[in-house]
Amino acid sequence: MNGKPTDEFLARFNALKSEREGSWDSHWKEVAQYLLPGRGRFLPSGDRPNRGEKRNDKIIDSQGTQSLRMIAAGMHGGLTPLSRPWFRLGTQDPDMQNAPGVREWLAWWERKILHAKAKSNFYECAATFFLELAGFGTGLILALDDPPSGVRYHCATIGEYYLGSNYKGQVDTLFRYFWMTPRQMEQQFGKSKLSQATQNLLEKSPFEPVKVIHGIEPNKGRDPNKADGSNKPYASYYVEEGADDFLSKGGFEEQPFMAARWDVVGSDAYGRGPGMDVLGDVKMLQSMSEAAIYGIQLQVKPPQLIPSTIKGVLNDLPGGRTYYDGNPEGIRPLFQVNPDLNGVRQYLLEVVKPNIRAGFFNDLFLTVQDHPNMTATEVAERHAEKLLLLGPVIERTQSEVLDPDIQRTFSVLFRQTPPEQAPPVPRELAGQEIKIEYISLLAQAQKAVGTASISQLAAFVGSLAQFKPDVLDKVNFDAAVDEYAEAQGVPPKLLVTDDAVAQVREGRAQAQAAALQAEQQRADALSMTQQAKDLGSIQSEGNVMADMAGGIAQ
Repeated sequence: MNGKPTDEFLARFNALKSEREGSWDSHWKEVAQYLLPGRGRFLPSGDRPNRGEKRNDKIIDSQGTQSLRMIAAGMHGGLTPLSRPWFRLGTQDPDMQNAPGVREWLAWWERKILHAKAKSNFYECAATFFLELAGFGTGLILALDDPPSGVRYHCATIGEYYLGSNYKGQVDTLFRYFWMTPRQMEQQFGKSKLSQATQNLLEKSPFEPVKVIHGIEPNKGRDPNKADGSNKPYASYYVEEGADDFLSKGGFEEQPFMAARWDVVGSDAYGRGPGMDVLGDVKMLQSMSEAAIYGIQLQVKPPQLIPSTIKGVLNDLPGGRTYYDGNPEGIRPLFQVNPDLNGVRQYLLEVVKPNIRAGFFNDLFLTVQDHPNMTATEVAERHAEKLLLLGPVIERTQSEVLDPDIQRTFSVLFRQTPPEQAPPVPRELAGQEIKIEYISLLAQAQKAVGTASISQLAAFVGSLAQFKPDVLDKVNFDAAVDEYAEAQGVPPKLLVTDDAVAQVREGRAQAQAAALQAEQQRADALSMTQQAKDLGSIQSEGNVMADMAGGIAQ
């Protein structure tokens, strides 16, 4: 039975859509209401773009939102700062980096990638991504080709995309439901691809939003022998809602989107984050703040019993005067209100708000922000336990977002850069995998937690060596230096290679042996000289004795 070209595509889209909307949406909406009222777009029911209506009517005390923004800013500045390099390229075999031209080639591409990211909107999207990741437990970034400058990024908000994962638990399928204006659609797809209704809007109302579905998934039916866009490893489809055909069909050489989860339960495609964990505390904060405000209002301006004789003439403004005749019954409160506002305030300050701040790791990030010159070791020493708790999130973010993003950016730039403008690939790197190492403050601080054991061992052995120097033979100091330097993010060029160290030590040993030999020769010469002197002295003494004996004989 023949159907529309988009039928199979829409069937896959609707399957992911029904699976997500039936379980996750209600939780996300509540997080958005109490923590991020400006984020989240739950299509197709509503949320048209460019709507500025008030959304924060659930928020009375903004502590939760402030704490969430603090962790997002801390993650962004601690992992992907614009102000300093936060990764470097290397080889799986450290010795290979010493081959001629390898280090220079890697450094050239490091600068190229960082420059391309600085020119693009990567850092703006990264800030939004970390906000969504901490709030909703899931964050998504799209890295789309943007020749000739490199890559253009888009950070989708929760609710407008649907994810699918493979048997390894890796997210490899994305469908998203978003808005485009007819003008934008014409620019991207061409007027002939638009439906007749959208073409009419293009003439009459070019900025009227239209719903579009975009799908990216592994290309199962690709033919590797064909080089056209529909045979790339990842297929990409755009469909206008309600249309019978595709707006476009294309593909990508690499997965062009990165979906990160703060924490994953089982085989879930979506994650759970601290915004979900502290939601109960945030709701309690709003409820208690509302009750406290209500209690203050009752104290300041309680309900009153007022004689009917002065009805309509009472002036209850500060300093107001009301004139009446006769002997009224008097004005008195309807009931006495004495709420324990201090107790409420103390509970909020000592229990609820600290729970929210702790749930968002604010003390860790406040320390980093208050002391921007603090080293990774100092951060690790002050917050070793919190860094251990945050470690899985850092590692997951690196593996699910930063690794594939750097790899994709490198691949896109490598294809876009003419060969004559880039250094030639060293033959040692042919077929070798490039290693990505992170040198941001949080990445180094996480590694620096492990250096404490090295420092403690060195101090312990040093104290024992004062009484028994032989104990130094038990420690591989070269390996300790290498491990410590790697954990601290020390550039490899600052360390001498093992071969060079061996040559230096061999030269030093030879020099020491030569010095000892010269010293021995000098000692032997002095000894021989002294022996000669002693022998001469004995001979002289013998002659004297002989002369004395001769004199006596006479």
